[in-house]
Amino acid sequence: MSQFENLRVWQQARIVVREVGAIAAGMRDQAGLGSQMRRAAISVASNIAEGAGRRHDRDRRRFLDIARASADEVRAQLALALDAGCIGQDEYARVQVEVVSVGKMLTRFIQYLDEP
Repeated sequence: MSQFENLRVWQQARIVVREVGAIAAGMRDQAGLGSQMRRAAISVASNIAEGAGRRHDRDRRRFLDIARASADEVRAQLALALDAGCIGQDEYARVQVEVVSVGKMLTRFIQYLDEP
């Protein structure tokens, strides 16, 4: 497999990490929600990279599944931050679009690996 830096999904995940980091930095502490959101976003990119380094599609798929679950975690945390008034609707919508995009890309990548 190509180096993970060349994967479009990893490049998009980096954007999510930057976006989440920017909004989390401006959040008031809400039981560590900003920190958890940053860790989940980092997990998306990290698991894509780790999966790309695996030799077998089964192993690669497992890490992509973890990355996709972490993307869902970021989406949930964004909603919680919005509900708590930690972020505004515009921030929520902007980052949500990026995270959903990564999730769809991961789903397509996983489906590709599942093809016979």
